[in-house]
Amino acid sequence: MINVIWDMETGDPDDFLTLLLLIGHSDVNLQVVNVTIGTPDQIGIVRFALNKFGLNIPVGSYNINHPKKCVSEWHYKTFGNISESRDAEYGPELLYNMCDDDTILITGAPLKSLGQVLIEYPSIKIGSQHLNMIWKAMDRYLFKKKEKKFHDPLAACAAIDKSIIEWREVSIFRDEVGWDLRLYNGSNIWISIDYDRDKFIKTLVKHLRRKKDEESIFVFEFIRSINVNWSSR
Repeated sequence: MINVIWDMETGDPDDFLTLLLLIGHSDVNLQVVNVTIGTPDQIGIVRFALNKFGLNIPVGSYNINHPKKCVSEWHYKTFGNISESRDAEYGPELLYNMCDDDTILITGAPLKSLGQVLIEYPSIKIGSQHLNMIWKAMDRYLFKKKEKKFHDPLAACAAIDKSIIEWREVSIFRDEVGWDLRLYNGSNIWISIDYDRDKFIKTLVKHLRRKKDEESIFVFEFIRSINVNWSSR
């Protein structure tokens, strides 16, 4: 079993579906959920899911006083009215205190909290066992399209089973054009170039840790509620 911190947003469904995956997966010990931007409406959405499965774990917020809701209408259309919540800690400090060599940080949101950690705690070193999954290709769901790439659940599954992904070790650099990368041995910075679809699906639907059948049905109903393309690219 792996210890996981999930850094998410609520602008589209897949981060929330990934939260459900991490809550229920038998190989995952979900320790913290951090939310960007972290409004009371967003915290309410996260607490709704955690409470549904009886999890009382820390939730982080980058800015609890942000004036906008930052929650897609999909959440409310699917689940009805969900009360807001301010039951959250300051996200950057929470990440700083909870990230260690035995914990995997999976990121599906803009890296505001993690960036603030590096500013407020400049001496921090991200351990080599951290898997910083930064595969967010879209800020909003393209509802007019027929398919949706399932980046965040794939990232979560790759953290559970690293053999799902074909990795390459690279170095990151910046030139006059902008940021880029090149193959480089020994950097301990890894990117994905391909994935094993069968392994991904097997990990995604692996038997849930929660025992009640109705809770398993609850999870899979969420997954079936949107049309997705099981693809990483």
